[in-house]
Amino acid sequence: MTKLMQDAGPSPKSLQRVSSVGLGIVERQKRQGLKGPPKSITLPPPPIIRFDSGTPKDTNPTASTAFPNPRRILPLPSPSYVGDQPAFTKHDIVSPFIPCESAPPSLTPPPLDDTAIPVISLSPSFPAQPLRRMPNLTELPMLGDVDDDHFDDHGSLSVPPLMAEPVMMREQQSLLSPAIQHYDETTLTGKTIWKFRINRLLGVGAFSKVYLATSEEEPDKKKSAIKMIGKSKMLKDPRMKSSVEREVAVLQFLQHPGIIQLEATMEIEQHMCLVLEYVDGGELFDFVQQQGMLDLAGNVDEIMVKDLFLQLATAVQWMHEQNVVHRDLKLENILLYRDNGTLKLKLSDFGLARVIDPDQPLLTTRCGSEEYVAPEIVQGLGYDGRLTDTWALGVILFSMLAGYLPFSARTGASLSQLFYQIMQACVRWPKDQVISDHAKQVVESLLQRQPDKRIALVDVPSLPWFQ
Repeated sequence: MTKLMQDAGPSPKSLQRVSSVGLGIVERQKRQGLKGPPKSITLPPPPIIRFDSGTPKDTNPTASTAFPNPRRILPLPSPSYVGDQPAFTKHDIVSPFIPCESAPPSLTPPPLDDTAIPVISLSPSFPAQPLRRMPNLTELPMLGDVDDDHFDDHGSLSVPPLMAEPVMMREQQSLLSPAIQHYDETTLTGKTIWKFRINRLLGVGAFSKVYLATSEEEPDKKKSAIKMIGKSKMLKDPRMKSSVEREVAVLQFLQHPGIIQLEATMEIEQHMCLVLEYVDGGELFDFVQQQGMLDLAGNVDEIMVKDLFLQLATAVQWMHEQNVVHRDLKLENILLYRDNGTLKLKLSDFGLARVIDPDQPLLTTRCGSEEYVAPEIVQGLGYDGRLTDTWALGVILFSMLAGYLPFSARTGASLSQLFYQIMQACVRWPKDQVISDHAKQVVESLLQRQPDKRIALVDVPSLPWFQ
């Protein structure tokens, strides 16, 4: 049983921000910056994967799929939006040229001037189609990990085979030459890419930058978040490439109000651009750190915590029903907004997400963020991603209630000491806050050291705390 202990000393001074970098790597970072080189879990060498330069070719993809009429959209990864958030590890995709008889009126290219950056190719948004079931790994092997025996890389940087239908629009030939205008990524503010005017930098990650942009074609100047990833970085990292393609293929089936959505993808000379739904409330991490979970009297607002967590657990449970596991659930990957005054959340960053076989769910690729990983991952055992997601939800709920992470290496402590804490599943509650026993019971039911003893997410709402 999970050990729940009362802290004999003061609470930790601050919540620590953590980030996952790439596939199979976990890294720890403090809120005020890195101290020393990042620590990682050693992985076997990545497989050699051949791919081309990523430039769209004037050929029509012939890949077949068992899924007719795929959604006419490229779903995208979901970054966080705070300036120093380092976890933008997801990457977009080079859109191949697929002939189309006529382009929608909205694809009219912007006038060529000294502020317009030429677009090589783009995938505009389309109305969402009725939800279809998630394909399994036999039908679409690239929905698994690179390390899987069944994984099938299809070569060049391109749209996954599932997406191969005539919806990718290439701009007019006059826009294809990068010689029309070179651009400096440090001076993107004020520039226009397709219909989007870049307003300001939102955040910088290890592999990308995220900008706030407004649509010049919509009367209300709708805001979007444009995530820009250098194409050269994608071409150098096969794991990054496979992560991008898997994320795109997974997200096209995840249409849920609690999950960030794609609006469009664009390719320019040096970057791939992902146009994301803009969520203006920031990360749950910052909300917790800034004591947003406290009421006016300085006590934990359990009603607010309960409502937000139930939203999160419901979204994750629904995702699991689609046979998708996230594998990087953490405070930084949960974005907040208000809907008619009610605080809501959306789950983001699906770069480590994948499809599982419910009949053989055990996975072996070690990935995630150190402070959120489950004991079975620390031990290097095969794990069920649904149960490791459940553990991560327990870490998140504890942090929302206590204001700090339950498992966190102290200054100067080794990574092995952090992993020892996780293996003991021993959490220390703050003495300066009153937290109900019913709330602690929910945390205890999620942070069970033995995976098969963790509560099923479908049963969470029936616990006394939610009654």
